[in-house]
Amino acid sequence: MPVTTKSVLTLPDTIKLINKRLELMARKEVVPFIVCDLGNDQIIGSVLVKNIDSNALKSELGFFIDGEYENKGITTKAVNKVIGHCFEVLSLNKVYMRIAEDNIGSRRVAEKVCAVLEGKLRHDHRTDEDELIDVLYYGLLKSEFIQK
Repeated sequence: MPVTTKSVLTLPDTIKLINKRLELMARKEVVPFIVCDLGNDQIIGSVLVKNIDSNALKSELGFFIDGEYENKGITTKAVNKVIGHCFEVLSLNKVYMRIAEDNIGSRRVAEKVCAVLEGKLRHDHRTDEDELIDVLYYGLLKSEFIQK
């Protein structure tokens, strides 16, 4: 989430980002979720429903988790719950994830929620270093979803 990271370097910038997200939420263009450590009530990650396409009934999911919480199944569980929300509450038919080829952790999450690797999108994402990279496109249809 390089755009988010760059957008929260100062308190005024953080407030600006929050206000922008609130506007997008009001227009139903994004639906953000936070992931918390229930033991200490700390925010440890996020799952964002974005690029909602009401015509094709699909949306993109973006997600991250603090490094201390990686490889514990927390991200997979959170993403799975948000997918359920997308299908049951938002009435979408498909969710997709665009993941950098070298992001093994995120690829593993996509595979654990039974998303299907549909292909590679060449030069589809610009990194923090201003480099265009290929991303893997994972998709999951409502008819394929098995809530865990």
